Amino acid sequence: MFIPAYRLKTDKLTDISYSVTFVAVALFGLFSAELNPAKIVLFSMIFIWAFRLGYYLLSRIRKIGKDKRFDGRRENFWSFANFWILQGFAVFVIMIPSTFFFDAEQPQLTIISYIGIFIWLLGFLIESFADHQKTTFINDTANKGKFVNTGLWKYSRHPNYLGEILIWIGIYLFAVVSLNLNQSLIGFISPAFIAILLMFVSGIPMLEKSADKKWGALEAYQDYKKNTGILFPKYTFELLISIIVANMAGAVGGFFTASSVGSWYLTLTKPAWNPPGWVFGPVWTTLYILMGIAAFLIWKHRKTINVQKALSFYGIQLFLNLSWSILFFGLRNPGFAFIEILILLGFILLTTVQFWKIDKRAAILMFPYIAWVSFATVLNFTIWQLN
Repeated sequence: MFIPAYRLKTDKLTDISYSVTFVAVALFGLFSAELNPAKIVLFSMIFIWAFRLGYYLLSRIRKIGKDKRFDGRRENFWSFANFWILQGFAVFVIMIPSTFFFDAEQPQLTIISYIGIFIWLLGFLIESFADHQKTTFINDTANKGKFVNTGLWKYSRHPNYLGEILIWIGIYLFAVVSLNLNQSLIGFISPAFIAILLMFVSGIPMLEKSADKKWGALEAYQDYKKNTGILFPKYTFELLISIIVANMAGAVGGFFTASSVGSWYLTLTKPAWNPPGWVFGPVWTTLYILMGIAAFLIWKHRKTINVQKALSFYGIQLFLNLSWSILFFGLRNPGFAFIEILILLGFILLTTVQFWKIDKRAAILMFPYIAWVSFATVLNFTIWQLN
């Protein structure tokens, strides 16, 4: 495709060739060994991504006519060829774990594979929506000369690149469970390469430089850069820490729960409406995530409002939360645990009231927690009475 592109001095084949090459390599891999449902899933992930991206890029270049990146290069054979060679090399490197996977005799599907599919889907949706929102913004004549700062672009200056990186992380995780150690280590170059390429070489640096040249003098653009993360939404790290801290409390409590849930707890008389055991893990994980997000929302107000009291209550209830597991499962004392959970429920309510004064969204995120602990309080009391 380089030859007609060079002879015609056109940019309309450059990006579409990138997508087509991924599909071609994936097809070769799919049919070069015995077919398997897992291989078909991987091929589908690559094909869906490539088709969507290729169609988007082809539509864009047909509308704008040419790509400014190649001004002064498309007329020079070697200068133009260098880009195509780099593009072909990029496909080769990014496809390494997928190539290994296609060659595997019995590829596996484990929980890691499904996590990979989820991350791939998340990345695909982020990239697709980001591209659509930017196209819609640019096509609106009222936005002529303006920078896009709506939709996903309100939270990230390059959400499409975030989506692209997540796509290849997801594909790597999907494939890695079927690779040996050497293949896993070599294959890691795929997500690392695309991340480095977009973040430090040909993606973000070039676009940031271009944007600074266009809108750098605008106060609105300076505010946008100050308040919007370059790739991830601002405060993403702090949000993750908040969620991790909440789940760590759950993990400590879970340690004591595990010591009795499969032995002593089974001997207790429980009410007919006692939930099945598998319910508790997903419910508590969800609640810890919600309360972590709630604490993060409160923390964000620290510069304008005194949030120390609210977060102190939050910390106390988190400590009481894990203490209940120690009393009920560790010490196997439902009576003391019932008294403790009443105190816990009180501090959750106090925390929620304080959250409501600062950020109602944070308080609302605590409602499911209140409902579940209220239910757990009644269940704790009933088990205590029955035993």
